[in-house]
Amino acid sequence: MTWLLLASLGQDAHASACCVASTSALPSRLGRCETTAVGVRVGGAGGNLRYDGDAQVQASSLKQLELSTEVFGGWRWSRWGQLGVRVPAALQYRATDALDERGGGVGDVRLGVLLETPEERAGPTPVVALGLRLPTGTSWDQSSGDLGADITGRGGFGASGSIGLERTSSAWPWTVTVSTEMDRNESWLMSPQVAATLGHTLGPQWTASASLAHLRSFGLPRSSDAASTRIGAQIVHGRSGQYRTWLAVGSDVPLAFVGQDRAIEHSGSVGYTRLF
Repeated sequence: MTWLLLASLGQDAHASACCVASTSALPSRLGRCETTAVGVRVGGAGGNLRYDGDAQVQASSLKQLELSTEVFGGWRWSRWGQLGVRVPAALQYRATDALDERGGGVGDVRLGVLLETPEERAGPTPVVALGLRLPTGTSWDQSSGDLGADITGRGGFGASGSIGLERTSSAWPWTVTVSTEMDRNESWLMSPQVAATLGHTLGPQWTASASLAHLRSFGLPRSSDAASTRIGAQIVHGRSGQYRTWLAVGSDVPLAFVGQDRAIEHSGSVGYTRLF
């Protein structure tokens, strides 16, 4: 869902927008002078805490560990638009005091289109993204286990959209994004999110960034609210038009009143993008 994080890599931190835009916080996103990207991400996540229904942090009776990977590709058809596809997979372990399970498989494939202004502006630039989620993973109603370790998808089709402002041709690139995702299984589920990122160029080929996001989920008709607040950090190395590698860490904030009825996870990942 979140295509809009931020960007700034190239031969020079103040080079033309073609060489620095849209690379620092989501390295799989294509810059303006790049036409094709293929890559892979590998990561892990886990936790033993959760936000309860009263927005308090509690120990969870369910322990969760996950090893995930994602293969992705992108194609820019013009200076104002690009297409993307993501194919995730995961191996999962879940345990309680009495049970433990292992499972995994391919997750839900995601297709997306991102629209931006044809030319980089000196000030903030609007960006719009639309996405479609395909039910290729295993959903709750298809799970064969008591703890759901084989669940890799949400079930049913889903659609997403976001609008954001970003400034990427700067030594301090930033983005602010408002997005939502709609899922249809037995009922509708809406998941709006507000996210912001701030980065800084550390040299000709290095960029670091930090992010903050708040996500809510609720059923339609309105019921079963859930929420989480997440922070993250990422460092990227690369050359514009050639490659990008990155290391990222993230965590749900384990504080009361910033989440509700949701597991608290800590995660890390590494990735590589080949650009053409």
